[in-house]
Amino acid sequence: MKNSEEIKIKVILLIVGAFLGFVFGEAIGIMWYVFCALVLGWGDSAPDWYFQIQGIVQTTILVISIIAGIVGLQFLWNRAQRKKKGLAQ
Repeated sequence: MKNSEEIKIKVILLIVGAFLGFVFGEAIGIMWYVFCALVLGWGDSAPDWYFQIQGIVQTTILVISIIAGIVGLQFLWNRAQRKKKGLAQ
């Protein structure tokens, strides 16, 4: 019984972490776009090299954010469990 509950918790943490990472990654991607368009003043007249790497940069930001969300939520959950048992400081 305990193992099935742990699996459910891990799956929920995985889904919630991925969702939070996705939302955070999209927010960073939008801020990056606004920075490039408004602050740098590029808009549609950006250099050609920027258009070539724009998709890669946005995808990388999104993937790193999703991974960070999953790992971070797992870490916080495990830390809370250790604190509950009195093993963490």
